[in-house]
Amino acid sequence: MSQTSRQKSSATRKGDGYHHGDLRAALLKSAEEIIRTSGLEGLTLRACARKAGVSHGAPAHHFGNITGLLTELAADGFERLAEAMDPTRVKNADDDLEASGLGYIQFAMKWPEHFRVMWHSELLDQQSPRLRLVRERGERILRDALIHANEHWTRPLSEDELAARFEAAWCCVHGYASLWVEGSRKSRSLDEARRMLRVLRPSLVRE
Repeated sequence: MSQTSRQKSSATRKGDGYHHGDLRAALLKSAEEIIRTSGLEGLTLRACARKAGVSHGAPAHHFGNITGLLTELAADGFERLAEAMDPTRVKNADDDLEASGLGYIQFAMKWPEHFRVMWHSELLDQQSPRLRLVRERGERILRDALIHANEHWTRPLSEDELAARFEAAWCCVHGYASLWVEGSRKSRSLDEARRMLRVLRPSLVRE
């Protein structure tokens, strides 16, 4: 066997700490699958390594500890959330404000395991620069949509008014998304969510 072949065999052998392709992505995917089947309480570094078919030390090498693993999973989730809330990605919305809300709910439907992790702040490293940066992206999209929806008024929203509307909008879509992820709502139709957002709109946009 050539030296190159021996290296390739060693790098892909199960249990030696390596993995074909992207090990980080494989470990995060394994964590996601464990959360789906066993809940957050079933996720450990050893379980993650076993699921990915790598050595027990591989997750610690990449993430440090379980907090690091969950923080990276949450950060990936916030990146996907910001993409989902981008108004250009949401079909059949009346405006950017409705689009951002529908995008939030669609994200939870598509990535429920990430959604479960993202809001467990006690499990995450709140000092992670990446986590803080990507979390702010979704918030900024919603704030910008609220500002744009109220632009027809000669007086712009004050910071207090904007903050109150932001909290109302965020709590509403997050509550709906949580009911879908944890509750009995399993239809992927957005018709009910769209009706809910249109009922909420008068409290968010000055007429």
